[in-house]
Amino acid sequence: MIPKLERAISPGVYLVRLEFRNNWSRKFMLLSDVHFDALGCNRARFKADLEKAKAENMGVFILGDLMDISEGKKDPRHSRNELRPEYLHEDYLGVVVEDVAKFLAPYIDNIMMISRGNHEMSYMNHNGIDPLSMLSQHLKIFTGKSPTIAPYGGYILFKLSKTHTTGAKGSRQSIVFRYMHGSGGSTAPVTKGAIQTARSIAKYPDSDIIALAHIHQRFSMMMPRQLITSRGRIITDRDLLHLQLGCYLQTDEQPDSWAQQRGFGTAALGGWILKLYCDNGKNVRYMAIPTD
Repeated sequence: MIPKLERAISPGVYLVRLEFRNNWSRKFMLLSDVHFDALGCNRARFKADLEKAKAENMGVFILGDLMDISEGKKDPRHSRNELRPEYLHEDYLGVVVEDVAKFLAPYIDNIMMISRGNHEMSYMNHNGIDPLSMLSQHLKIFTGKSPTIAPYGGYILFKLSKTHTTGAKGSRQSIVFRYMHGSGGSTAPVTKGAIQTARSIAKYPDSDIIALAHIHQRFSMMMPRQLITSRGRIITDRDLLHLQLGCYLQTDEQPDSWAQQRGFGTAALGGWILKLYCDNGKNVRYMAIPTD
């Protein structure tokens, strides 16, 4: 059963409540930068990852740029030679959103949240229409369900409570997951995201997990931390996990594409599986596994 995503007090903050015990684990799939309607989208790779999530009962978080939608008349990036023929239509956004909804419909029970990326925000700014709100409506019509549509950046709090074999409740724990689609130029050809990584760790020191997207690179980094409780006990086993999410957009074979003109270079494909687990200790730990 996929856990429920609940809204917290502040906008952009969500709760996921989980019960755990010894030898327990729960996986979530983190994806981003699908650019579904772009000519270079690797839809087969995207579908394979969604099938994996469905087969293994994983909740899915899509953290921005699910759609490319940069071929509108008011978008400075638009280029007809990068537009899929099926989207050459007066109702450009409408046909794209309907196509995305049909593709995602078989996985609606797994998709917990879709957040906005710079492409969705750009379309909103140029046209005054929210593509993800339209997508949510289409999914509701097709499946009777719709995922949470979330802002560009926010928090997911995993609220964990231990259940003993006797059924008695035990210790409680929270894991703070900060997500942000990202900023700066796409693909970061020189730094590969190292500068944004350092900035995010400095900005969100109370987070346990930080996930960034946008630059079409993929890596993970575990940063050791020293924390101190309100009672004065030092904790040294709570590492900060930083994840840079990859993408599903391949532009290497399109010599006149926007990415080639900007010199973005080769993108890293795929996302991450976030695994929360408890062996025989008191606390839930976390680790990241590539989707492929």
